[in-house]
Amino acid sequence: MIAAAYAYTTDSSIPNLKGLLTMATYRFSQVNGALIDFNARVDNLHFDSGSAADLDITAAGSTLTFRLGSESVRLKVGQGGTLAQFTTSNFTFADGSVLLIGDNTADRSRDAGANDLRGSAGNDRLIGMGGNDFLDGRDGSDTYVVTGTGDGTDTYRDSGSSGVDRIVAGSNG
Repeated sequence: MIAAAYAYTTDSSIPNLKGLLTMATYRFSQVNGALIDFNARVDNLHFDSGSAADLDITAAGSTLTFRLGSESVRLKVGQGGTLAQFTTSNFTFADGSVLLIGDNTADRSRDAGANDLRGSAGNDRLIGMGGNDFLDGRDGSDTYVVTGTGDGTDTYRDSGSSGVDRIVAGSNG
């Protein structure tokens, strides 16, 4: 079953939205257990509790599962869809933490290059993808994900003055 999306626009003068891309925002607590047909170009999944550092992400075909504690949601991202097509605008966290993936753009062609990812003051999750990446979580208790072979020689730095960071191995983040 695919969860229904609530699409909206700020332009009320458009009488017919058919054929246009409209943005949908999903609250994690309200779509727990659902399969969502997610458009990475415009949709947002808002985590109303928890932090990015505690997020677990797994992939199976064209579906990505996002698990936080005992709750999860599956995002159907289409043929050839991967975690690399997402940016921080696709995922927001009530605590202000961020999920940084690859070069943090929807253009997957640059993910294999040397990316520079810098976290926020929150408990962030940084996934460099391919290439020789520089990842700095800054403040907070951050999680750095090593995705496996072809990941390059990454540099992990903690320029923050608070929190305990961790490095985890995972094939999908």
